[in-house]
Amino acid sequence: MIFTWTDYQHEHEKETETWTDEDTIKFAINSTIKNEHEYYMKICDYDGHDYVHNDTYFCKIVTDGDIIVAVLFLLRDDKCPRGSVTINPIIVNPKLRNRGNCTKIVGALVKNADKIIGYGTNVFEAGIDANNPASIKAFEKAGFVHYETHADGDYFYYRYTNAQ
Repeated sequence: MIFTWTDYQHEHEKETETWTDEDTIKFAINSTIKNEHEYYMKICDYDGHDYVHNDTYFCKIVTDGDIIVAVLFLLRDDKCPRGSVTINPIIVNPKLRNRGNCTKIVGALVKNADKIIGYGTNVFEAGIDANNPASIKAFEKAGFVHYETHADGDYFYYRYTNAQ
């Protein structure tokens, strides 16, 4: 697969909305992340056709040819020296799951963030539902390491650090 990364456009909504079934939403967006997502989407401009993202919040579509492989949301945080990027959620096309696509996409992002989002960093984070072993495995294969568990034990925090 050869991935192409583009900004989320209104035209993608029809297809990607069908991916967000109850189980996907349960895994992808806990209440804290959902509130952050809704906040950042409100401050992103919408001109009736395309979402124009701000400097800290990005929604990307990953395609292989004409096929949408995944949609992911990225939040930039400038609190670290070079900043960090949080990935949450990443939703892989249900027809393309369990084929290593999440690992490949996350791996490509950490290696090419400056080209993909126009922001170079060497710290990436992700929050993953504890009951989502597929995502845990995908992020671990991409080099992410578990560093914290939410107080109620149902959510894990992962970090990737590239010291280059």
